[in-house]
Amino acid sequence: MILLIQLLINGIVEGALYALMAQGFAIIYRGARVFHIAHGSIYIAGAYSLFSFYNLLHLPLIMSIFFTLLLVTLIGILCEILVYSRLAKRQASGSVFIIASLAIYIIIINSIALFFGNETQIVFKEISKSYALGEIIVTKIQILQFLFASLSLVFVLIFLTRTRFGMSLKALANNPLLSLALGLDIKVLRIIIFAIGSLLCGITAILISIDVGIDPWSGMSMLLSGAVAMIIGGVNKWEGPILGGFFLGIVQALAVWQISARWQDVVTFALFIIFLFFRPQGILGLKLRMEEV
Repeated sequence: MILLIQLLINGIVEGALYALMAQGFAIIYRGARVFHIAHGSIYIAGAYSLFSFYNLLHLPLIMSIFFTLLLVTLIGILCEILVYSRLAKRQASGSVFIIASLAIYIIIINSIALFFGNETQIVFKEISKSYALGEIIVTKIQILQFLFASLSLVFVLIFLTRTRFGMSLKALANNPLLSLALGLDIKVLRIIIFAIGSLLCGITAILISIDVGIDPWSGMSMLLSGAVAMIIGGVNKWEGPILGGFFLGIVQALAVWQISARWQDVVTFALFIIFLFFRPQGILGLKLRMEEV
């Protein structure tokens, strides 16, 4: 029983990070209708930016975090301005957007691997302080991860549901042509969408990289977890990716309890397939055709 509680705590913390990644991905996917595979490379760029600013340039931690978030936001905006907006002008198909996004991912990841190498890098070499609640152990970093991820999710959820921008983004997601007719500046909206999505991706990268080692090839795994969490929770509700992230984290924890940590990815994609077949709209989503997911 103690092991189960410990794994559930770990799963909830992991779920908060999945939810943050999924929410950033969902904002871009729902607002710009781009399956942003390059989101995974922005995650890696964030992790290595923190490593560079903090470990190589020896800047203070707060300054390193600020510059990291600024850089990943800029990368996301450049993806929109230099690639996606040009494809949108030419009315490119969805498959062209996916291939272009994959190309961005490959360029960024291989550039990082070329500069930093393939070896795992550590941002914080110190052992994290831990707190014992009986036989249950929670580390200081886990507490920070959960608090900052949850606060970020609450803040962005309020921003998306209670502000004028959130209403404009919802209108753009539901009917781009009507949004244009209403006088919304779609170009500016799309830039803000990529900025916010990339910012959340950067926060996720920082929270994870302070806990575990980083390497250039871990971005795809995190991207897929975020995308699966978004689909599980529901694409058409802002709360959906958050619910999906926590659900995925807890199910993975239960898989570790019953089977093995090696089966986590298998469980993730088994869930993905199950939802695609039996509830493609997700837990909170409206009923959709399969091709709309």
